[in-house]
Amino acid sequence: MTPSSLVSICIPVYNGARFLDETLRSVAVQNYPNIEIIIYNDGSTDASQNIADSFAAEKTGLKIRLFRSDRPGGLANGFRKVCAQATGKYVKLVCQDDLIAPDCVARQVAAMEENPGVALVSCRRRVIDSQKRQMLCPPGAYRKTGRYDGRALARKCLRYGANRVGEPMAVLFRKSDLEACGNFSANLTYYVDLDLWVRLLQRGDIFYIEEPLAAFRVHEASASSGIQNSVLRELPLWEGNMETLGVIGNRWWDKTARRVCVVSQSLLRGWIIRRMLREAHRMKPFALVSGR
Repeated sequence: MTPSSLVSICIPVYNGARFLDETLRSVAVQNYPNIEIIIYNDGSTDASQNIADSFAAEKTGLKIRLFRSDRPGGLANGFRKVCAQATGKYVKLVCQDDLIAPDCVARQVAAMEENPGVALVSCRRRVIDSQKRQMLCPPGAYRKTGRYDGRALARKCLRYGANRVGEPMAVLFRKSDLEACGNFSANLTYYVDLDLWVRLLQRGDIFYIEEPLAAFRVHEASASSGIQNSVLRELPLWEGNMETLGVIGNRWWDKTARRVCVVSQSLLRGWIIRRMLREAHRMKPFALVSGR
């Protein structure tokens, strides 16, 4: 029997005590046989380190490595540092409050191994609130499970300034491709994941899994006008990265159209989240099991 490839599940943490234990336990129950869990504490001042230490002490049968910094370096810094510690063939980044189904890693690794020309695997995901109640299960980039042209999807993301791939917990990629792309960009926050997805999609295709194998958590701060304004302010930095990569030009009409799309999408997203949070008391928590 061929040994399974090692997967590094990387978890950056900054003051994530509220949901961290739930996230770690969703990672610990993966039915894939060969994983390492890397937890990087980026200068947290809450109980995050104690939770990570207790988890590592309890789960002695798992490969768990803990790292910490005394000073916070920001979101991109956390992404970069935790992924740099990965020793696996594949990398999966799971943020401190998100969840993955028990078969998420196994399904995504299988897609990678069966499709060597694929640069990343993504899945549909649920959107949940603080009580793990499902608010939405939005459609992904495609309607059916399968392999799709990577550069074509990258062009759609670039045209609209929108992440059509998914949040980090929905994605799996190779460590070698991450290194070839130079890791996550250090100068971004809100576009840090999309920036890497576009880079990866220049190297190969995407394999999309229609079943929701992950859950992304939102709260009131996700819909705030401050975040919407910050997204718009950071857009030129991301566009500069993409111009350097040579995948977009600097024509003013393209930039204007992209800004209109980003503003409209941001306002709509904020309105949907606020409305869903108001109605959340009517929803029931769900069990994220095998994508069902």
